[in-house]
Order: sequence, then C-alpha cells, then structure tokens
Amino acid sequence: MIYSDYLQRLFDNHPHHAWYRWKWEQDFVVYLEEIIAEADQWTRREKAKLRPPGTELRMPADIQEKWDEMKETAANLTKESEKLAEEGDLEQSRILLTQAKLLNEQIEEIRQKHTFETLGEELCDICGVRLNLGEPDGAPAIRDAHISGKMHKRYMEIRSTTESLK
Repeated sequence: MIYSDYLQRLFDNHPHHAWYRWKWEQDFVVYLEEIIAEADQWTRREKAKLRPPGTELRMPADIQEKWDEMKETAANLTKESEKLAEEGDLEQSRILLTQAKLLNEQIEEIRQKHTFETLGEELCDICGVRLNLGEPDGAPAIRDAHISGKMHKRYMEIRSTTESLK
C-alpha cells in the first residue's frame, strides 16, 4: 500500500519485488495476529463481566435519594412501632405500623415504575465489545448499529486479511 504512484512503480519494477513483498506480508501478518490476540484476550476478559438478562432498576438520582429516604423512614417507623408495642402502647404502635405500611406501598410503586425488563449484555466475538441490549424492542437496532460501526468493520477486515495472507 504505497500512496505515491512514483514509489509504487519503483517498488513494482524492483528486481527483488516479490521477496520484499513476501517479507512485508510476513511481518504484517505477525502484526495483525498480535491485534487479533489482544482482541481475543479482551473478549475473554469481558465475557466474565456480562450482565445476564433480567430486570433492572433505573431511576434518576433525585428519585433514588427520595426512595432511599422513604425506605429508611419506613424502617424507623417499623422499629418504633415494635418498641411501642413492647412498652404496651398498642394504639400508637398500630398507627406507626399503618404509616410504615403506606410508605412501603409508595416505595413499591416507585420501584415498579422504575423497573425495566432487559436482555442483558452480549459480547461481539469479532471485536470484543460488550453490547448492552437494553429493552427487548431495541436489541436488533443495537446489534445492527454495532455491526455497521467502523471499529467492528476494521476488526472484520483485520481478521479476513490475516486469513488471506497466511
């Protein structure tokens, strides 16, 4: 791959052209195999990090903070209710327990609102990239976008060039 026409002609007309080309291709294959080995090593390492399909809780930071406070408050109300019940104040204990129950229902509503089904992650065997497939309806678009991406195409080209030069 010489980018100057003049240098390309000189190279093509050189008496030892075939040997230099063979030598260059041998060195180039070694270089490409190193790139492939790095990608394969990366793939093995990333395979252990893949998230499986399932449900995922995703909520904005402000809602997460409010949710955490609500959970803490509900736990405190429950503890206080138990303490009051042990002391014999059953009426106040029942009131606190009812408040805790209502708060737990609100907590569950927030959790359900921010829980999503996810397909988990998938690993590209060509380039080693982890694909977060997201929700079921978006997975094909994510795969297609990755496959048409520049990095994936270059790794495909590296792998096919290596095979053709061997």
